[in-house]
Amino acid sequence: MKLYKSLLAGVALFGMAATLTGCQNEFDDPVMTAPVATMQPNTTIAELKTAFMDTNAELIPEKENGEHYIIHGRVVSSDATGNIYKALVIQDETAALTFSINRASLYNYWHVGQELVIDLTDLWIGKYNNLLQVGWLGDPYDGVDQLTFVDFDTFNAHTQMNGFPKTDVKLVSYGDEYPSDSMYKIVMTPDELRNVTALSEECVMLMSQLVEFRDVEWQITESGLTYAPFQESVNRYIENESKSDKICVRNSGYANFYNVALPSGLGSVSGILSWYGNGSASTSDAALIPGWQMLIRSLNDVVFDTTGSYEEPYSVAEAIEKQGLGKKAWIEGMIVGSVVPGVSDVTSNDDINFTSGDHISNNVVIAASADVRDWKQCVVVALPQGTDLRTYVNLEGNPGNLGKKLKVRGDLESYLGMAGLTGSGPMADFWLEDLVVRTETTIYSGLSANADDWTFDNVKIPAGGSYVWKWDTTYADNKYLKASGYVGSNQNAEGYAISPEIDLTGIASPKANFKHAAKFQTTFKELCKFCVREAGQTEWTELEIPEWPVAGGWTFANSGTISLDQFAGKKIQVAFKYASTTAGADTWEVKDLVISGLK
Repeated sequence: MKLYKSLLAGVALFGMAATLTGCQNEFDDPVMTAPVATMQPNTTIAELKTAFMDTNAELIPEKENGEHYIIHGRVVSSDATGNIYKALVIQDETAALTFSINRASLYNYWHVGQELVIDLTDLWIGKYNNLLQVGWLGDPYDGVDQLTFVDFDTFNAHTQMNGFPKTDVKLVSYGDEYPSDSMYKIVMTPDELRNVTALSEECVMLMSQLVEFRDVEWQITESGLTYAPFQESVNRYIENESKSDKICVRNSGYANFYNVALPSGLGSVSGILSWYGNGSASTSDAALIPGWQMLIRSLNDVVFDTTGSYEEPYSVAEAIEKQGLGKKAWIEGMIVGSVVPGVSDVTSNDDINFTSGDHISNNVVIAASADVRDWKQCVVVALPQGTDLRTYVNLEGNPGNLGKKLKVRGDLESYLGMAGLTGSGPMADFWLEDLVVRTETTIYSGLSANADDWTFDNVKIPAGGSYVWKWDTTYADNKYLKASGYVGSNQNAEGYAISPEIDLTGIASPKANFKHAAKFQTTFKELCKFCVREAGQTEWTELEIPEWPVAGGWTFANSGTISLDQFAGKKIQVAFKYASTTAGADTWEVKDLVISGLK
């Protein structure tokens, strides 16, 4: 390490000499040689934690084969701001580990992103208040051995640097595989953290990891609350929007940002995920997730912005610029079209439908002004099925929305291969110019008492049978449409039970719902369909049935909601298509059909 510091000093002196002797002299640039570790890692951090997770304090021995425990990892902590004290955290492709080292300003020796190879044999591993870490044997607490700081020179003698620091950070979702070629940050939700069982193996593996929580806000009980009082370590808290989950953030009054006011609004907070205690609730605050505490490294770990609110929404250009940064914000723009049906990766203007017809219901495209026709200046807004956002905003059912102003809140994340906004849905998440809120109305209900207004198209009657569909009145208290291709044995059959004309004129977000049953279910789900066509047409459109009844009995199940958005404003007929083969001829029973929508 002294050689490293000497080299930096030499570079500084070299630069000074060049200045003193004048600009006419030319010198070769000094060569910086990357350090190369001679030790070879033979243990991952996860393997080490698994081997020692139940120990309170233990001198790390040699392995059974006589090898030392040697790990590697990149430095993810920094004490440069003073908020982390005498601790170094490294991370490999399996987990992260804290080292307790008796030296301040460790960032002067090992920068963030520096790969270290560390021989752990003859160092101590164990817990300080149940945080598994490497250090030295300390004084017992309540009769239990605890770890303390290892001497700096001792730790340094066990450590080799490998290469120059690599500062790239990859974002990974909690539960996904971690990369081996760079540092990474685990993006997780407070709810996911709450579901980690205290002091379980999953908990121990998550200790010391670099994590990020998005869409959180600081719990600010008084105006002007700062990160910490001067020279006093305190707990501050971040919480999700619903305030159902709260996480402790431990801040030092010696940090160089101690007197900065906590930001308001929603944002993201990153840091080292540490642990304190046994994980049992020690407060009446049910929202607080016990055991965990975060250590932010600098204010760069706290990303909040005063813009992006309902009152100050991002422009479309700003929303494009802030893609993939973990921001949830309001944006505002004019609806200019939708992505062409079937396009999953927008690459040109031809992939956007800027015209007034043939739109799809699951997205709209917004831009700064209604005349924009460049996809790179647009943001596509996802419209999740079954949400108010789709109901009122989609252009398929609401063609008059083209050219209207939309203000919407969601995650600034890529969607369909272009700049996007996702994760929105309820009425509270959007504002639409000239929006008229409609009421849910039943357009048609039937198949509860009779099927007098239905017709049957028996395309192929099963051999030996006389029908495919019929209205069954066998049970007075349970009447239904019934179709079957079983006549002594499985037969080929096909038929449609067809509704009367149903008028969806002026109806937004129409949908269908019914109840059905089938006991045996051999070819049932593959061959039986719910169909829709425009009145006067002959071709049927088959729509997916979300929910199916459980096999083994005649218990009726709800079909789930079937969207009819593509038929909004039209006159239609619906049908139940039955089909069977000699490989399977199930009986299908259907009742209580309801067509509804917003009027």
